[in-house]
Amino acid sequence: MEQNRVRIADIAEALGISTATVSNVIHGKTAKISDATVKRVEQELEKTGYIPNMAGILLARNNSRIIGVVMNDHVKYEGRVLEDGFVMSSLNALSREANEKGYAEFTTVYGQHQQLSKEWFADLDLVADCAADAAAAWQGPALVIFGQDDEAVNPAVSARVAELLNAETFDGAGAGHGYGFYSEDPALRLKVADAVANFFAANLK
Repeated sequence: MEQNRVRIADIAEALGISTATVSNVIHGKTAKISDATVKRVEQELEKTGYIPNMAGILLARNNSRIIGVVMNDHVKYEGRVLEDGFVMSSLNALSREANEKGYAEFTTVYGQHQQLSKEWFADLDLVADCAADAAAAWQGPALVIFGQDDEAVNPAVSARVAELLNAETFDGAGAGHGYGFYSEDPALRLKVADAVANFFAANLK
């Protein structure tokens, strides 16, 4: 099927014009193209059943308006991470903002080996190195949620990651490693949920 796909080059060759002209018509950049040429290109596109390469179009736009969400299926979720209250609240907030602002959202789940988790997060230098690499590749907005009273992940690690990513932070102190997501205090749970919702609202343009 892929081998039979009509390409821009095929359209251009059939009409005796440049591939740039065909591409400009496809993308609506017709200010400098005659109406007659635009019509010829559109007719040829319709006749050949041209299907654009969406990956190429999205790459050219430098903004796919697709949001990928990767969820950690930690053993504590017992295989039901998407049923977790905080996870559901966060995804609902993201979905609401994404829909309003023309984004598509895709979610996937991956597993975690718990025995590696505490050892990895205990090594401040290792985490900082990884965060530095991420910061070099990612220049967009970020939010780091942690707790100053976290007994599992050193707060200094979270603070360092936030610094390297130039991220906004939310301190869910008062719930230990729960960061407020799983606190018995409904007011604290609401605060962390609002922090996530506000982050999405402010950064999805």
